[in-house]
Amino acid sequence: MTAHAARATAKTAATTAKAAAKGVSATVKAMIASVKALVAAIAAGGWVAILAVVIICLIGLIVGSCSFFQFIETSSARWISALSGTTAARL
Repeated sequence: MTAHAARATAKTAATTAKAAAKGVSATVKAMIASVKALVAAIAAGGWVAILAVVIICLIGLIVGSCSFFQFIETSSARWISALSGTTAARL
């Protein structure tokens, strides 16, 4: 690789990194603005905002319970296989 090619590659990488940083910055700013708007709506006592918070909490509850039941199923399967293995060894 020549010095010119290395310089061009470094310049392209720097340009890409700057563009990615600008994209991340814009995304974070948009998220902050949406959270501020939600907090302002909740503070204003809007029933729509309260309903949105309740729906978000319910979605989180459903996702969390699915993960919990998957964990329980995996743990019980290990426990049952270990128990049946010790029982088979005794016989």
